[in-house]
Amino acid sequence: MLAKLKGLSFLLAPFFLLLGILLRVVVYLQNRSLIIDEANLARNVVEKSGIAFFSSLDYQQYCPPVFLLLTKLNTHLLGVNEFSLKLLPLLGGGLLLVLFYFLLNIFIKESVVHWYLLLVLGFSTLAIRYSTEFKQYSLDALLTLGLIYVALQFKAAKWTLKNTLVWLVLGSLMIWTSMPSIFVLAAIGFAFLYESWITERKIPVGLVLAGGFWLLNFGLYFWTVLYQDSTSDLLQDYHQNFFFEFLPSTAAEAARSFNLIVGLMTSITDRTVLGLIFCALFLSLGTHQIIKKKKFEALLLLLPILFALIASNLNLYSLIPRLSLFLIPICLLLMGVGLSFAWGKMPPILKTATAILMLISIVNKDGYRYFGTKMEFEDSKAVFAFLAKHRASKDLVVVQHDAVPTFVFYNSMHDNAYHFQPVYLAKWAEKPAAIVPTQQGDSKTFWLFFAHTFPAEKAAYLESAEQIARPIQKYESKVAAAYRFDQ
Repeated sequence: MLAKLKGLSFLLAPFFLLLGILLRVVVYLQNRSLIIDEANLARNVVEKSGIAFFSSLDYQQYCPPVFLLLTKLNTHLLGVNEFSLKLLPLLGGGLLLVLFYFLLNIFIKESVVHWYLLLVLGFSTLAIRYSTEFKQYSLDALLTLGLIYVALQFKAAKWTLKNTLVWLVLGSLMIWTSMPSIFVLAAIGFAFLYESWITERKIPVGLVLAGGFWLLNFGLYFWTVLYQDSTSDLLQDYHQNFFFEFLPSTAAEAARSFNLIVGLMTSITDRTVLGLIFCALFLSLGTHQIIKKKKFEALLLLLPILFALIASNLNLYSLIPRLSLFLIPICLLLMGVGLSFAWGKMPPILKTATAILMLISIVNKDGYRYFGTKMEFEDSKAVFAFLAKHRASKDLVVVQHDAVPTFVFYNSMHDNAYHFQPVYLAKWAEKPAAIVPTQQGDSKTFWLFFAHTFPAEKAAYLESAEQIARPIQKYESKVAAAYRFDQ
């Protein structure tokens, strides 16, 4: 049966590729609500001019300037809405699969392994989410593979003036477009340095010149965009559990580093013990094989991982899953190299057992369920629709602190903004019992709006409101909610 399937590989691989792209389009068209970080990033896009993207953003957001400029252009052309904001992530997620398919043909011989890896990445919930969410992470993954692909095409090329300019401009542009690109460019620089030294015993002047411009651009990017907020106590505390330690000094640090590696591997395959063993085995085998046989390619794939870990060790880069997304296609390629090597040496019975494990891993990725189920994390749009239907025009809306970003975007910035008034945007620790008496107009009714609110904070808010009024009506929809109180 496997032999027959292998004969159809020229059809199956493109089919699985298109299936993954189609799934992302389906989830994109589901048009889910923006959540807090998306709303805050959208506020930056709407409120700032293009030049302001080349400095620190507001609302504790980080995003490359070129990504924001292109998104700003999308909003001018298509309006301020979810579709225009998420268009770049969708293109990034779809093209990532296409480029991944091309790289599979370069690195991996076995067609069965192609099918498996295309389905694993295609059905990855993490990859699907960030292909349809207003953040830059799918574009990071795409540009990572794009730089690796271009480097492979230039492997045997000379560092002529033309090629030097190509890499100088391309690398500089990537730094302002994708934060992890600096790890990939550093890997490319070392790979070209190695290749040139092995073949010609010299260091190309063009490579030094291009690398110097990359460092200059990264220095400018770091000091103008990243430095102010990246060193803040708030951000350091938030990401503390996602900084890797090469030499942990305590059991807690060792456990944290171990959990980060396990977390990356579960993102690659699945969360089962068998999935972790499968990933660790073939990732190790693939790493060994590529170092042994293809040094240039090994540097391209392995060094970005190493540099990301070093930056994380220095508390300069968090390995929170969304920021690690760019590493997943690289790790899948390495795992595929190991799996392809082993597959060619397996007896039929072992191939069957391995194929079963591969199938289980694909099923466990679970992303295919979004063909029929809406991906939704915080359904604030449904709450807005409920308020529009049931709220009287004079009713005060008190917006809990954590819900302010989402409320501001949908109430005043979106193409179909609701423009509810009167509204009170609560600050941290403010409660309804203190707010409402100072804001109440003619109406004796007020509403509480929640989104991204932790249960304990929500309970405290409701308890405070009940001190001055009685609850009459409520509507809850996936984390977001609205409560009506009458005095």
